Amino acid sequence: MSVYNMINGCFGTSNYELNTIILHDQWGYTGLLMTDWWAFIQETSGNPFNHGNREHSLMARAQCDVYMVCPHVEREALDATDTYENLKSGRTDLITRAELQRNAANILRFAMHTPAMDAVMGNKPTVRHIDCPFADDTIEAKVDVYFDIDKDPVIKIDVDTSDGKDYVFGITTDKHGLYTCEVVASSELSPLAQLPVTAYYTSIPMRVITFTGTDGEVVTKETEIGLLNKHSIFRLHFGKRGLKLHELRFTFKAGVDEIKFEDM
Repeated sequence: MSVYNMINGCFGTSNYELNTIILHDQWGYTGLLMTDWWAFIQETSGNPFNHGNREHSLMARAQCDVYMVCPHVEREALDATDTYENLKSGRTDLITRAELQRNAANILRFAMHTPAMDAVMGNKPTVRHIDCPFADDTIEAKVDVYFDIDKDPVIKIDVDTSDGKDYVFGITTDKHGLYTCEVVASSELSPLAQLPVTAYYTSIPMRVITFTGTDGEVVTKETEIGLLNKHSIFRLHFGKRGLKLHELRFTFKAGVDEIKFEDM
């Protein structure tokens, strides 16, 4: 991973001397180099989520291979940065096809020797937990369905919410920013029952939503989440039995240029 800071007036992300001459040529590194999240390339901005860093040609030429994070991977997203534009216009003073092929080779060389590739090739590794206090919380976060909340912001749910169960699902949206999420549920238990639900975003615990028994009445709890990518993976972990989820409702609240890190 490259660094956020400047070295001799140049951000680490686009520092050719650091990333190519020292790391690759002198130290012999042959793997993948990526940025830290929303790292600066050439210019700075007050908003870490929307600073308009289009100068990916500088980053690629310096042999920093992957920018973290990009919200889209579709073909039309190529115009979000200057790399494709410079390549089409023949701006070899900024980037060349050979340099991009070198970046691609770094990425693929790394990917070919990962446990993820082993799993794809049918050689799924065995994970052995040694003195890990979170071993019981480990699950295979496989997503079989993505919900497009741009088309329908209401997700109907009918899943097993027994003690210790997990519900993993994906969300797709082209409208990135802060969302209000309403969780609609009921329980036949009395109001004395405590029914916590932990929401994980890409394996990171983000919110704990605590219901109580409702004597069968349908109630709504509200929280806020940030959706900064086109595709996001969520996991709901049910700490106690007795809760019945009915639906999740998403309402767009603010764009990435309006939110602060603490809102996330």
